[in-house]
Amino acid sequence: MKNDWKSFYEWLCSVPVIESHEHHTGKTAPFEDVFELIIDNYLDTDMLVANEGIPPLETIRSKKTFEEKCEAFLSIFNKTKYTCYAQAAISAFLMCYDADILTMEGIKKIKDMQPQRNQAFHDAIIKRAGIKAAICDLYMLDALDYEEERFYAGWCKLTLNTPRWHKIACYDDVKLINDKNFGGVNISSLDDFLAAMNKCVGKAKKSGKFYALKDQSAYTRDIEYKNPSKAEAQFVFDIIVRDQKRELKESDARLLDDYIFHRIADLCAKYDLPLQIHTGHLADGFNDVRQANAAKLTQLISLHPDTVFDIFHGSYPYMGEFLFLGKNYPNVMLNLCWLHSIDTDYSIELMRRMVLTCPTTKVLAFGGDTFKVETQVAYLDQARKAISKALCSLIDDELLSLKEAKRIATDWLYNNPNRIYKLGLEPYTA
Repeated sequence: MKNDWKSFYEWLCSVPVIESHEHHTGKTAPFEDVFELIIDNYLDTDMLVANEGIPPLETIRSKKTFEEKCEAFLSIFNKTKYTCYAQAAISAFLMCYDADILTMEGIKKIKDMQPQRNQAFHDAIIKRAGIKAAICDLYMLDALDYEEERFYAGWCKLTLNTPRWHKIACYDDVKLINDKNFGGVNISSLDDFLAAMNKCVGKAKKSGKFYALKDQSAYTRDIEYKNPSKAEAQFVFDIIVRDQKRELKESDARLLDDYIFHRIADLCAKYDLPLQIHTGHLADGFNDVRQANAAKLTQLISLHPDTVFDIFHGSYPYMGEFLFLGKNYPNVMLNLCWLHSIDTDYSIELMRRMVLTCPTTKVLAFGGDTFKVETQVAYLDQARKAISKALCSLIDDELLSLKEAKRIATDWLYNNPNRIYKLGLEPYTA
């Protein structure tokens, strides 16, 4: 590469960041088990595969002494250490603890420093990384009842998590959703349920704490949402209202699931909130990625032109389908959260092709999708390096100027998410 991507990366580290997707609250405390801290997050899956399907923490905790535990950890980790997850873990603890997890001494240093892993520790790391905000899915059905200052950090901008709203198999599912989200109103019909859902989203919007709805149903179902009629959905819903002990057969539950998801998309348009959808790669292993191909959303997207669809994870490994949706639909945003740490080379190729196929206003270049601050900033570092390599390669090909590359990187990391999620922060000029 003729253009020095490392110089570009050094400059990019000064650009503020708005994350498109996070999971943790920003409230930080010590870990009792240092190996849980190190392995927690997606590294666990790589190590599980390397350990012949045995959970790595199970193997480590079976050892008696700290030294034996370190040896067990390193034995498994060394089989994975070139994966993107493992490289991020190495970087995370060098960045945050100045400690090398490839050595027993480094692991002991992290263990001994745990009393210092407090809120000040967290806040200093976030500030140093330049993270100004993140759209956070905290998996909370009752998030509306929490006060920001006592439950989550100020940089967290919340989403409403929706999978349980449309995954209904019996009336107990309706009751659970109602009690947690909809305030315990009387629900005796599909119209009652939809009205309660509308009220919940309206309340979330009015609160000023929620900036998107988010759905990760690809973990449990194919994301091709058909478009049944209201009469069909009403008929199915009435079955479980009449007999509240009855379990819906799979085809009926799927029909109701599809119908309600379309109504969630309608509410996103009504309240001007993006709909974040998990596509592509799935965590934890033993999943079927075919059901998560973003191309399966085509009909849904076509039927809801006023809804902003925020499509996740580069739809890894379905790059072409992901690019097509961004190129073809004005209401589709291309989100690279988690992607740089799944497969960095994929993300670099995808970003090159994004510049050549799609408007640069569509791209959300980073979301850590992590569960703790150490990996959050390490994943951001991976993203900054990948962005630098992708854009500098386009400069080398004489397709971009340095000035344009800097503008694009700034928009991808900050201005685009600020605009799409309507955060109202001051725009940033490179």
